Amino acid sequence: MTSLRQTWRVIDVKWKYDLKSFGKELRQCINEGSEDLESCRKTLRSLENCYKLIKSKMSEDDWEEISEEYRTVRQHIDILSIEDESEREDRLMDENFDGYNPALECVNDDLRIFYNICDDYSIWVGV
Repeated sequence: MTSLRQTWRVIDVKWKYDLKSFGKELRQCINEGSEDLESCRKTLRSLENCYKLIKSKMSEDDWEEISEEYRTVRQHIDILSIEDESEREDRLMDENFDGYNPALECVNDDLRIFYNICDDYSIWVGV
């Protein structure tokens, strides 16, 4: 009787960048935050810190390719910082965030883009 043997290959991923404590802080915001405005603000500020660290480590050419996404996060932080709810909601609608919770929709969109960048540029966010 012959035995079948499966061979598993482990792929050793080499990360170019590590966000260290900034990545951990971002994960905490995501995992422990709620859907309220203050949690959304905190998550975007944490995301901004991650971008700043990436900028400090990344080549200028690579940064130039993703700098627009960073500017968008900065813009969204400014929008979520508007105290007047009506004005804030109008600005979010201008950005096409018009669902049940536009602030959360905005944050989720920024996070989706960020994690795609992390995949594309081998950035370890951490856990």
